Amino acid sequence: MQNRYALRFENGERRGETIPITGSGISVGRKPGNAIQVLDASVSGRHAELVVDAGGVLLRDLGSTNGTRVGAERVSEQRLAHADQVLFGNVRMVFLDTEVGDAPGPASPPSEVAGLAGTAQDAGEAVRTVSAERVARSGKRSLVGGIVLLLAVGGAAGAWFWFKSSGQRGPTHTVRLVEAVEGNLLAAGYSFEGDGGAWTNDESAPAAFNSEPTARRSGDTGLEASVNPGEWALSRSAVATVSRGRVLVANAWVRASGGADATLGLQFESSTGAAAPTLAWSKPLASGGEFEALEVRAPVPTIYDGARVVVRARSTGSAGAVDIDDASLVAVAAADEPPTIDEFQLFALGAPPTAAVLHKIDRELISDLVVLQGGVGIDARALELGIEKRENGFALNCGKGAGRTLALRVEAALVVGGEGTQATGRVATIGTGGYRTHSVEFTREGVTSLVLGSGKDQVALAFTTPATLHGQPEAAPGQAGGFQLEAALGDGEQVLMQLVFRTERDAAQALARSAREAEKEGKLGAALAAWADLRDKYPFESTLLGEADAARGRLIAQGLAEMRDLRQRADRARFLRLVDIFWRTKSAAQLTASKYQGSEVETEALALIDSIQGDLSQLEADLDRAEVKRLQGMVSALETQKSPKLAQLVRDYLSERYGSHAGGDR
Repeated sequence: MQNRYALRFENGERRGETIPITGSGISVGRKPGNAIQVLDASVSGRHAELVVDAGGVLLRDLGSTNGTRVGAERVSEQRLAHADQVLFGNVRMVFLDTEVGDAPGPASPPSEVAGLAGTAQDAGEAVRTVSAERVARSGKRSLVGGIVLLLAVGGAAGAWFWFKSSGQRGPTHTVRLVEAVEGNLLAAGYSFEGDGGAWTNDESAPAAFNSEPTARRSGDTGLEASVNPGEWALSRSAVATVSRGRVLVANAWVRASGGADATLGLQFESSTGAAAPTLAWSKPLASGGEFEALEVRAPVPTIYDGARVVVRARSTGSAGAVDIDDASLVAVAAADEPPTIDEFQLFALGAPPTAAVLHKIDRELISDLVVLQGGVGIDARALELGIEKRENGFALNCGKGAGRTLALRVEAALVVGGEGTQATGRVATIGTGGYRTHSVEFTREGVTSLVLGSGKDQVALAFTTPATLHGQPEAAPGQAGGFQLEAALGDGEQVLMQLVFRTERDAAQALARSAREAEKEGKLGAALAAWADLRDKYPFESTLLGEADAARGRLIAQGLAEMRDLRQRADRARFLRLVDIFWRTKSAAQLTASKYQGSEVETEALALIDSIQGDLSQLEADLDRAEVKRLQGMVSALETQKSPKLAQLVRDYLSERYGSHAGGDR
C-alpha cells in the first residue's frame, strides 16, 4: 500500500521527480512540515492533503488561496484515479496508481514538444503538430476529441489540428505556436508555458488565476480564473525595467465568459520607493466567448523605473471565467511630452486615460490618481479620467453619477518637512466652518478645497460640489510620510487641480495690508475679518498664513482679556447691587462688541450685555418695590399728622412715577 500510490511533478524545477504517498496519507504545502513541501508562491502554506483508505486516495483542499484542481475542475474533495492531472496553485502533478497501469511519461515542456512540420496557409497562422497518441491521452483529462490532419504543402510535410475541450469556452479553437513579440520586455511567462511562475496572484483576491490548457490561445497553456458572484482575481507579470521618455504598450489576448469581465492593466513601480505604484486600466471586456486583444498604452512617468502587466477577472453579478494568453510589453518612442505648467508635469496614463501622476523636476507629488466606481479597492472599476490643461493647472473631468470616488496617493514631498518631520499646515481643507489643518489621518465633510504642500511645492484641489474627504497613512515600500486620500464626489463632475497661485497670492497680500491698516485704526473686528478671509479664501502663502494666525491670536487674546475684566466688574455690581456700576459695565461691553465686531469677542460681549440687562431689570424692580413701600408709609404718616395737602402731593408723585405700583398700602 505504501508504494502503490505516488505523485510526480510535471512542471517547475522538480519536473519528473516522483514522491510516494505513504502510510495513511500526506500533506502538500509551501511551509515546512508538509510531506511534500512545494516552494512556489501560488501554493498555500498548508494547501491540500491526500488521504489513503480502502477506497484508494482521497484528495482534499485545505482552504488554499489559489485552489486545487483535478483536470480543469476546481475541487474541494475528490477521489483520484490513475493518471489524473492535479494542480496545486500553479504546480502541476500527475497521480500514479501502479496497480492500474504504467506511469505515463512526463509532460514535455514547450521546447521539447514535436515542432512545426509545415506552415498552415489558412489564415496565415503557424500551428503546432502533436501526435495522435498525445491527443488521445489528453482526451482522458481535458479534451473531448481531437482531429489531426497532416497535409503536404509544396512537397513538404505540414500539419495543424483543431481541438475542442470539454472545458473550452466558445467555438472550436485553432492551436497556434507561441509567437515571440519583437522587443517584448516580458522575458518569461508571456505565453504562460511551463510553470507560469513569472506571474503571481494577488493574495487579497478571493479567486486566483491558474495555468490551464483550456485557457490557451497558443502553445500548451494560458491563465484562467473562475469567479463566483462577488469574487475577483488578479495576476501580475514580473517587473520589467523601463526608461523615462518612452511609451509602454501592454497587450494580451483575453477572453471572458459567463458573468465575468476582464481588464488589462499596466502598473508602474519605483525600485527605490520614491513613489507608490500607479495602475492604468483598459476598458473592461465583457463576456463574448472569443479571444480579443486588449491594450493599455502610457508614457513612463519620470520617477518610475519598472512596470508590470496586470490582468483582472471580476464577476459582474453571476459566475464566469476569464482566460489570458500571449501577453507582451513593448517600449516605443514617445510622440509628445506630457503637458507642463511651470515645473509641473501631469502624466496621463492609458488611452483614454484612467490614471494620472503629477511630477515636478525630480520627485513625484501625486501618484495613482484615479476615479473609481463602486468602492476604492483594486477590484473597483476605474473610470475614464478626462484631463484639460488650464492657465493655472488642470481640470479633471471625473464623470457623473453616484458612487464615484477620486482616489490618489499624496507623496511625502507634499507632506513631510525637513529631516523627515511633519510640516504644520501641509494638509488643509476649506469648507463649512472655514479653513482647517489636518494630520494625514482625517475625515471631513462638506469640503470645497484641499490644499497640499506649501511654497513652490503646492497643489490645491477644488471641488465643484462639496465632497467628503478621508485621509489614511499608507507608506509606500521604503518610504514614509505620504498618505492615501479618498474624496467621495458629489454631483459635480469636475475637480480643478491648481498648481499656480499668483493671482491668489496677490489677493492675500491685499487682505494682509487691509488687516494691518484696520488694526492701526483700532478697528480690530475689521482686522480680524480680513485675516479670516485670507485664511478661508487664499491660504496659499505660508508667510501670510503665519502672520494671520499670529495676528488673530494676539487680537483675540486682547479682546478676551477685556472681557474677563468686564465680567469681574459685572460680578461686583451684582454682589453690591449697585445700579450705576451695572450701567457703566454695560456701556463698556457695548464698546468692546463694536470694536471686535464679527469675532468671537463680540459674541462674548453681547452675551454679557444680555446678562447685565437681566440683572438690571431685577435690581430696579426690587428697588422700585422698596421705594413705593417707603413713599406709601410717608403718605400714611402725613395723613395721621393731619397734613392732607402734603399727603396728596406724595400720592400724586407715586401715581406719576410708579403707576400701578403705587396702589395697595396706604
